[in-house]
Formats: sequence, structure tokens, C-alpha cells
Amino acid sequence: MFPLLLVGLSLGCGYLVEEIAGVRVGPVLVLPLGLCTIVTVSSLTVSLASTARLTTPLIVALAAAGFVLARRLHLEIWALGAAAAVFLVYGAPVLLSGAATFTGYIKLDDTATFLALTDRMMEHGRSLAGLAPSSYEATLAVNLGDGYPVGAFLPLGAAGELAGTDIAWLLQPYMAFLSAVLALALWQLARGVVGSASARAAIAFIAAQPALLYGYYLWGGVKELLAIALVATGVALLPEALERPRRYRGISVVIVVIALAASLTSLLDGHLLPPTSLPLTDSGAIGNLAGPLDPLQLAGIWPVGDFRFPADAPALTDLGIAIAITDPISAGPSPPLPSLGAPLPMSPSDDDLIDSPYWVIGWIVMASELEEWLVLFDPVTNEGKLPATS
Repeated sequence: MFPLLLVGLSLGCGYLVEEIAGVRVGPVLVLPLGLCTIVTVSSLTVSLASTARLTTPLIVALAAAGFVLARRLHLEIWALGAAAAVFLVYGAPVLLSGAATFTGYIKLDDTATFLALTDRMMEHGRSLAGLAPSSYEATLAVNLGDGYPVGAFLPLGAAGELAGTDIAWLLQPYMAFLSAVLALALWQLARGVVGSASARAAIAFIAAQPALLYGYYLWGGVKELLAIALVATGVALLPEALERPRRYRGISVVIVVIALAASLTSLLDGHLLPPTSLPLTDSGAIGNLAGPLDPLQLAGIWPVGDFRFPADAPALTDLGIAIAITDPISAGPSPPLPSLGAPLPMSPSDDDLIDSPYWVIGWIVMASELEEWLVLFDPVTNEGKLPATS
């Protein structure tokens, strides 16, 4: 029910932008554009306490108007399939548990903070008037008072009010929906280089699941999932923006940029950076780091359980880099693989849960090298010719 509400609201708002502005973004990008419109419009309404309660009714009215004015209701089946598959992959940890819950075995207080911000913004905007001293009030004061960006939470709040369900149980479906939006944008991006719709669907399905992004999903990183979806959408919309007449050129991209700014900054409230960005403005601030990072850590994966501390065996990382870059049998540069800077397998520590990724990545290094040997010596795939070596 909730994901369908998000789909309906986003499609309706996307259709409305198309009809009013006279742009045609294509059936695949209508939904991502509509999501950007929701973020943009709701960010304006919640900026004032007097209009915050109008956010959900206004979004519903805009979506309804979009469906009424829309001249066509067409979807790309392969793109829709890729988005649905990505949604299921991201939602799998919760869906397979059989109950509404949160993902991940490590949770910070961010999720509780996000829920508190969403709850307050949908009714009172950034106003803290009338709140008695409490942990809830303190959480809001330190974030809303210092300009924490809230754009990423507003579609959740609007659709949650329509669903009539506590948004605590809708957070994970919402983030899975954002990953599906990313898949749609990636499908469109692949259109210029891949002719087959099914192949584009496979590309979008895989590309929408990078380990880092999935980790943010498990951790509860709402802003990160929305940001990458918006960036991909903006890039996918650029060709349309460059082809339209000058009067309407770029209006869709402008909406995406405003939505991105509302999700990552608080420009509407006079703040360029959120209150958590002190390391970007203070040369002495190091955030959660235990100390300044070793320059070698820029090379890639750091072979310790905690990235903040020195590696016990940095030579293993250097060896991984050497294998990935200076391959003696390759005809050209090694392909971009996860092996860059990866350590070779090492003895597990007492905490296998933390160190296990390094075992996996180490084996990827060796497996990728073995695969190159097999391909080079295969008379079918390489026509029996070995590349010249120096």
C-alpha cells in the first residue's frame, strides 16, 4: 500500500510538471521527476509553521491534477521490472523477517532523529514553539535550530499521513523505494549506449546495488539514498534539458537541483551546510576519527576492523595494489576491479564478523588474476594468441 502511494504521488506530480512546463522527459523519468517535485514543493511548505500542515493536501492535489492533465499513461515494462526487482532486493531483509522492523545489527540514533524531524516538520515546520523540555525537544532543537536538511524525509511524511501508519514502520519501505527510483534513472542513462531494453534492465538492476549504498540502506541513511537517486535523475534529464526551446530549457533539471539542495543543505533557511559538517569548515575538527588519517589510507580498503586505526599489516594492502596495477601478463591496464588496494587473505581475528569482508576481497584479488590467465590461454576467447609482454 505505502509504496503504491509513493508511486502514485510521484507519477502524478511528474505528469503535472510535464504538462505545465511543456517538457517530455519520457515514461521512465516521470516518476523520478515527480519525486523531485514532491521534495521541492514540500520543502517550501514546511519552511513556515503556518503552511506546514498543508504539505500533504497540496501534494495530493498536485498529483491528482497531473493525472487529470496527463495525455498519456505509459510505462516501460523492462524499466518497471528492474525497479521492482531492486525494491525487493533492498526490502528483502525486512520482507523475509516476516514483520515490520529496522535493518542492520548496528544502529545509531539517526533513525530516531529522522523520525522525530519528520513528525515535527509535517505539522509545525521548524518551529519549536510549545514544546516542553525533553529529549524530543532537545533532538529537534539541535537539528532544526541549526539548519539540518529535511528534504529527504518529507515524501515519507506526506505518504505516511495518507497511509495512516506510523512512519516508524514505513522508513525501510521508503528507502527501498528510493533505490527503485535510482534503478529507473540508471535504466534511462543506459539507454544511450545499450539498445536492448532487457540488457538495460539488467544493468540498472546490478548498478543500483553497490555495497556501499546497500550498507547505507541497512544503516538507515535516508539522505544518501535520495541523493544518489536525484543525482542520477539529474544527469539522465540533461539531454532533454538541452533539447528543449530556450524558454523551458532545463526546468526539469532545476527542479532536481532544488530537491537535492533541500535534501543535503538548508539553503531555504539560510544555511549552506548542516550542523554535522564541522569537519568541512574547521581545520581542527576530525569528526569521529581517532586522529588524522594516514595518507596510505587513500589507496583503498584498509585491512583492519576499524578504519580509524593503523593497519597491523599494511604490506598486504600494498601487495594488493601491486597485483591490481602491475599485472605482468595483461596487454593493457587491469580492468577496474574491487581488488584495488585490497589485502590478500589473512588470518581471522577474534571478530570474524568485522574481518570477514577482507577475506572475501582478498580472494577476489586472486580469483580475478586467475581468471585473466584462464582467458588469455583460452584458444576460443583469445584466438590462441597471447599478448606481448615487456
